[in-house]
Amino acid sequence: MRMSPGRWAALAALVAVVLHLPTITVPPRGDELNSLYWAALSIKHPVHVFDPWMGGVLRLPPKLAIMAGLELWGVRIWPYHLLNIVIHAFSTILVVRLGTRWSGSARVGGWAAVLFAAGLGVYAKAVVVISNVTMLMGLAFLLIALDLLWSGRWKVALLFFALGIASHEVIVVAPLLIFLIPPSRGGENGVPWGSQVRRFVRSKTLRRAVSGLLLLLVPLLFCPGGLGRFCSYEVQMISFTLFPFTDRGTAIVGDHAGDLVAQFASLVIAWRLWIGIAIVVLVAYLVWRGRALYSFAAAWVLLFFIPFWVIVRCWGGTWLDVRYVYVSAVGVCLLASSLVLRLAGRRRAVASALFSLLILWSVIVGGFWFRGHVRLSERPEEVAIRNECLTQIADMDPRWELP
Repeated sequence: MRMSPGRWAALAALVAVVLHLPTITVPPRGDELNSLYWAALSIKHPVHVFDPWMGGVLRLPPKLAIMAGLELWGVRIWPYHLLNIVIHAFSTILVVRLGTRWSGSARVGGWAAVLFAAGLGVYAKAVVVISNVTMLMGLAFLLIALDLLWSGRWKVALLFFALGIASHEVIVVAPLLIFLIPPSRGGENGVPWGSQVRRFVRSKTLRRAVSGLLLLLVPLLFCPGGLGRFCSYEVQMISFTLFPFTDRGTAIVGDHAGDLVAQFASLVIAWRLWIGIAIVVLVAYLVWRGRALYSFAAAWVLLFFIPFWVIVRCWGGTWLDVRYVYVSAVGVCLLASSLVLRLAGRRRAVASALFSLLILWSVIVGGFWFRGHVRLSERPEEVAIRNECLTQIADMDPRWELP
């Protein structure tokens, strides 16, 4: 039975809410406590709004959201979690709308949104941790801007794009994607492109250019210096998007699932670079032989890794983090949905099995991360830090005392 985009949107939003709703009772820790404390301080002394207390350059919209929450419901944690879930669910609805337009298929857009809602390339952390509202708001504003852009409303789209950048700096690379957006099959949409650009988007030249850039990452990652480190990061992040294991996370997984799973995670970490190379080569081949949507989705994934590489290098680190793949996950889900549904035209049973496997994998990995997050928040030292922070917030204003 064929479903309309509206039904797909309702299904995707429902999946996003149902899977993440159990997280609303998790107590705050780490960056979450830092955000609550500085939100309280910024309400008392507004000059602190412009301090980098949520990371990044400014990130004003998320700061104002946390401050507004503190005024409305105080330090109760569940409304902040609910806010994140609502933003994530809203983004899944926009993925349905945009995916349907870009692919010309409601099923491609719908399944991409369901995969995104279930956690493919998301894996819970960006939604569960309330301080990651920066990334959630950034993506939501970007998707709104792209939706308006499709309708030809450039000025309003520019406003939401600016709000996206103000929420998280990763959105700054989005304009590079504009001329890769697949036009509708009928050629009728509000994007103010000329016919020559439209033909170029559909052309083999563009697909081969994107495919060539993907393949170029492989030899360049062995270069010395910053270029090699950058290409290595891009390739490893591609692998990390599908297998989001870290040394610390492997220990947590082992505690919950046993040594066999922990050994598998350790093996993935050891071979992450080579797994990434294999995925890059495969995607490059699919882009070369495929459609305009493949080029767009692959470019989406790669481009949104670039700002995170800059951020990590500025912080002097080399680590990978699950929250870094949240925005790129939209491209991953679009590519996965399009490829699996193309397979469905030949072997529906295999396609259904692949979709089920992707959803199950996403939920399992997200579940392991969530259980580890809960365990960390229950440690005595975390409880002591949390109580001290909440006491300091209550000292600023009795309204913010935990009931």
